[in-house]
Amino acid sequence: MAEAFQKLGHQTRMASLIQADRYRSNTQRDGSESLWKRYSSRFPLGLELSQIAYNLLGVPLLIWKCLTQRPTFIYERYAPFNISGVLTAWLFRIPIILEVNAPAFEDYTLKTVLRCRLATAIEVRICNFATRVTTVSTPLRRLLVAEGVTADKTVVVPNGVDLEGSDVEDLAGLRTEVGLTDHIVIGFVGRFREWHHLDMLLEAFQHLHRTDRPLALLLVGDGPIKGFFAVSGG
Repeated sequence: MAEAFQKLGHQTRMASLIQADRYRSNTQRDGSESLWKRYSSRFPLGLELSQIAYNLLGVPLLIWKCLTQRPTFIYERYAPFNISGVLTAWLFRIPIILEVNAPAFEDYTLKTVLRCRLATAIEVRICNFATRVTTVSTPLRRLLVAEGVTADKTVVVPNGVDLEGSDVEDLAGLRTEVGLTDHIVIGFVGRFREWHHLDMLLEAFQHLHRTDRPLALLLVGDGPIKGFFAVSGG
């Protein structure tokens, strides 16, 4: 998004507690969990307290950036319990666009209902404090609105691919190269996590594969449950 803003002629300044280009490789980023998340999850409320504690560093960092850079608006990728962006935007009376890629309960699927409800309730308040909320899909927007996020401030901005700099120029040739010229390709590109329920995709494909139609299943990505596909993907 920063590069997209720059191409439109905007100046961008990053505010991050880690080096901005540390995880530029999507495979590296999506295929592993950060150490702080891995270890904090071992303790009761460890993950939640770590996420809340981020604000103790995030708020001063953003305030300093706003004092020295005087931004027109803040663009922030949403994270559970993170109030840094909306609080700083309120203090400086500037707009904030909140990009939501996943709901709070994604991290709480296997945890207690009470903790999930707490994360969701705070999520709604953070989103409603934002000037605009962008979601990567229409179902995600519907989910946020159902939770209580104001519908008028939510906008769907689907995930996309920047074709500039891409090595793939001849898609038809690529299909021929991988032997899928005559196939209907059902695919998934993203992180292999339990919340995405790719097991349902595998089950559906098994049913479809029994038909006479030439079908192929293509999974592109990495993640914690990659071994499941190695065993069951067939």
